[in-house]
Amino acid sequence: APADAAASPPPEEQPNASEPVTPDKPRKGWGRHFRNVSMASWLALAVLGVAISSLLVASVVSLTYGTELGDGLVTSRLITGRSLQADQVERYFETLERRTQTLATDSLAVEAAKRFGETYQALDVPGSADDGAVTSVDAYYRYEFAQSLFDAVGLSVPWRELVPLTDAGIYLQDVYVAPWSDPAERRAVDDGGDGSPWTDVHKEFHPDLLALSNRFGFDDLYLVAPDGGTVLYSTAKGVDFATDLNAGPHSGTTLASLVRSVANNPQEGTVSVADLASYVPDLAQPVGFFASPIFEGDTLVGILAIKMPVDDINQITTLDGDWEDQGFGETGETYLIGADGRMRSVARLFVEDSAAYLD
Repeated sequence: APADAAASPPPEEQPNASEPVTPDKPRKGWGRHFRNVSMASWLALAVLGVAISSLLVASVVSLTYGTELGDGLVTSRLITGRSLQADQVERYFETLERRTQTLATDSLAVEAAKRFGETYQALDVPGSADDGAVTSVDAYYRYEFAQSLFDAVGLSVPWRELVPLTDAGIYLQDVYVAPWSDPAERRAVDDGGDGSPWTDVHKEFHPDLLALSNRFGFDDLYLVAPDGGTVLYSTAKGVDFATDLNAGPHSGTTLASLVRSVANNPQEGTVSVADLASYVPDLAQPVGFFASPIFEGDTLVGILAIKMPVDDINQITTLDGDWEDQGFGETGETYLIGADGRMRSVARLFVEDSAAYLD
């Protein structure tokens, strides 16, 4: 072999003349970093990740549950408030029913119904209402009541349609209604000063009947003839006083329908109720009534009716204006709705801002 062969490297160890020779370089990317992370660090990262994930899940669950819990508390509070006020309204109606029943069976009502009926019939003769009485009553309806009705609700009613049809009715309204514009003054009058037998009876019974009406908070207390027609007596002496509920100007009212139903099927100790409805004698404001027959033995001598004060119902449903302190917040409220879908009590916004409510 040639002498220089031993100094040459083996063929497989000789570099390829066609490839450039470059030094080794480190690997690019995250791989070289992860390759140097210890197992303890990996465990710490895993624990941290689990903790963060758990915290996020717990926060979402807590927020959702907290919202649902808050909504549930508000709903529960409203339901509780509604139930409490419903109970109060029911107890109020039950109280009115018991009082109506008690008064209708009291000897005071029995004797008063008989005496007022007898003396009213004595007034119902031709000539009882002279031209002066007719003029006075006509003037009252034309210039006072009809105008007040229009001012209150914008309702224009021909005033002649409101005037009593009987001489006795005109006579009594001339003495006890027309002279007083203030309902409180009219309610307080014991003696009309006409010297009639009816007024003698009125002086005897009105103080006690008025005291009962005021004590129980009735807007009015009526004694109606047994046939459900003539309003023989009224504590308030409104325009329905001394009118005929069967054929007179207020024969189409809820009061007229109620007393007719009692007269057609009188049962001692029972009480009938008329739902709240617009009532023209009260300037078309919503009014309800309770009525019960008055018996002397087996004889029906009259019908007692009371006017339900809607203000008392509103006081219950509006919490006497104390909504926020009673847990109803800035906008919560309760109100009554009848079977016809109409409200039977006032709305909160109407109390707080009637202009905004009407808008």
